[in-house]
Amino acid sequence: MLFKYSLLVLIFAFCTSTTKGQIDTINIDSSNKIRKEYIYYLNGLPRSVQIFRRDTIIFQMGWYANGFPNYIYNYCDGTICGVSKHFYETGQLKYTAEYKNGVLNGKRIWYSQNQRRQSIQYYKNGQEIKKTP
Repeated sequence: MLFKYSLLVLIFAFCTSTTKGQIDTINIDSSNKIRKEYIYYLNGLPRSVQIFRRDTIIFQMGWYANGFPNYIYNYCDGTICGVSKHFYETGQLKYTAEYKNGVLNGKRIWYSQNQRRQSIQYYKNGQEIKKTP
């Protein structure tokens, strides 16, 4: 996981001179595990990164036009799994959500822009079952 985030920081640092609307593909072959990373740019800034292993998406991250993160998703077998994170345009955490097999399953925790927890929603198989303030 640390490798993923280090790679994203490195990609972001070297991407600011890229032209509008460009798509770059990076192929990495390590121990016979082929990964592809697609980086989408707009006005010289990366807008999203998708990382694939053997043609199956395993990670996705997007940014707002101002350069702050918008969302982070992890994937298992091509579907969203684990904890996703969504951010305000200021870069502050907006909410986290737990996924299993591509649907909400667990907690979705909402935060205010000053990072105080606002509410928690509980989900089971994509259906909200409880909400607390």
